[in-house]
Amino acid sequence: MRTAITLVMLTLSGLLAGCASQSPIGAYYTTGAFDRVAQRFGEQGQGYDSLDLQDLYRLCESYLQVRNLGAFEDCLPVLRKRLAESGGKLPDPRWVSKESVNVRNEPYTQHTLLQLEAEAATIVGDYSRARALAGHALALTQGDALFELEEPFSAGSLFVGITSLGTANLARGAAMKNQARQTTAVSAIVPLGIIAVADASSGDREGARSALEKIATIDVSGSTSSYFAPQRQLWLAKGRMSLGDYRGALDAMTATVPKSAFARAFQAFTGSVVAVAGDFGKVDGKSISQSDTLFALNFEPRFMLYRAQLETGDYASAQRGYDEVLAEPRLRAFGNVYYLALHGRGRVAAMQGNLPEAVSYYERAVDEIELQRSTIG
Repeated sequence: MRTAITLVMLTLSGLLAGCASQSPIGAYYTTGAFDRVAQRFGEQGQGYDSLDLQDLYRLCESYLQVRNLGAFEDCLPVLRKRLAESGGKLPDPRWVSKESVNVRNEPYTQHTLLQLEAEAATIVGDYSRARALAGHALALTQGDALFELEEPFSAGSLFVGITSLGTANLARGAAMKNQARQTTAVSAIVPLGIIAVADASSGDREGARSALEKIATIDVSGSTSSYFAPQRQLWLAKGRMSLGDYRGALDAMTATVPKSAFARAFQAFTGSVVAVAGDFGKVDGKSISQSDTLFALNFEPRFMLYRAQLETGDYASAQRGYDEVLAEPRLRAFGNVYYLALHGRGRVAAMQGNLPEAVSYYERAVDEIELQRSTIG
């Protein structure tokens, strides 16, 4: 019980403490508004040196998310240089507080950057490079390399006056170990997913199936790992689609994902504390909710469900889903979803016999594809 309480306090102290101090770039990143991250940086009119490591990473990833690959390729070397100069350790970009910062160790930092590079290689069709980079990232998830965080947490300011959470003890505590093991396990999902897509796209169907089987065995029922269940579903579906297995992709997106009793209780408790303690800061004058902080994890998986419905002939459900996606204000922040959503909605219109509407969607999809291609160096 003490371990469970400690884990709750760990998570809440990091998520809630000092939220108001979050930078504007951090606030946009937290809510999945990656296009606004890039826009904000441009509006500041200053160079990379004006950003701290957290915001520099957020900017680089945001360029990748919106599919501005030229800007991503410019940003990444600067980030690597800054990291090398500061000891190779990245302050967690998803940590919303400046006062209570979770610092990733060097292997975890390298894993994070390798994942970004592998995704970029996949986008441009360099599957050999994508597979190699993802393989290096996957290797870092084996054993204890990612277990220990260099500076796990500062004193939990949410519980100031009640308790003091000492970093040295927490690094060795059972709660941190449990959380770290869950994080290590789910950290294999994206590298394995990239390997599956790269292998399938290169004709190595057995290699793709092997990677997908490994993803399917990753436990996402824990208090931490359950937040990544949509990502496991997403990459299972992506890999199966790459193999032409659309029914399997739909099965992945509609499967019931079990969640442990503790995970359910933990998430219910954290949600109630958030409701009482306050929000996660503000963005454009509006409060950031807990659901906003999970938007980036859940948006593409939602779209993948609708895409699988389209590919398996459930056009009515697909139309409702595609219309929902196209109405999302943050859609432009997800370059990989945007043009596919336009193209898919065009297919639905064509199947309904509405050819002028279909052509309109197709033209918009082509415009977006050309815009993204124009950023490739």
